[in-house]
Amino acid sequence: MDGSTGDPLPGPNGNPYAQPLEDYPRLWRESPVWVWDSQARRVVTYEPGELC
Repeated sequence: MDGSTGDPLPGPNGNPYAQPLEDYPRLWRESPVWVWDSQARRVVTYEPGELC
């Protein structure tokens, strides 16, 4: 897929943004992630890459 847009690609074809589909989105790997914890009834913050 094209990592910058999420669009499927038929193959790498020299696209510098091509990445395997199983990779997590760039923002999940490089920025903090906030997730609602329904048991604690609060938002939990995870560091970049912690959920990968």
